[in-house]
Amino acid sequence: MKMTDVYEGAMDDFGLKGHGSELDKDIDPNAKRYNNELVTVQASKLADYPDGGEIETNDGEMIKVSQQEAKFIRQVPMKNLAGLFNVKYAMARDPEADDAIQTKLQDSEGLNLLLRALRKK
Repeated sequence: MKMTDVYEGAMDDFGLKGHGSELDKDIDPNAKRYNNELVTVQASKLADYPDGGEIETNDGEMIKVSQQEAKFIRQVPMKNLAGLFNVKYAMARDPEADDAIQTKLQDSEGLNLLLRALRKK
C-alpha cells in the first residue's frame, strides 16, 4: 500500500476500533471557561490594597476579602487545598485535580469554604 492509497475517512481508525478515541477531543486553551477572571487573579490584584476588596465569583456573588486573605489565595498551591475540596491527586502533579480545585474555588460556595477555613485559624 502506498501513501496515495490512504484516504481520509476510509482508514481513519486503522483497525483499532476506536481505541484511544478519548484522547482525540480537541481542547481549546484559549476558550473562556468562567464568567469572570480567575479568583486567584482577582486576589492577586487585591493583595496590593491595604483594605483588600471584593472578589466576584463565577455565580455573580461579590465576596469581601482582606489583604491577607487575598495574598493567601494568590500564593497557596492548589495541591494544599485538595483536602478542603475533597479532590484526590492521582500523581504528584495532576493538572486535572488542579483544574477541579480551581473550578470549585470559582464559585461562591468554594470561596466561602476556603475563607471560613482561613478565618477559623
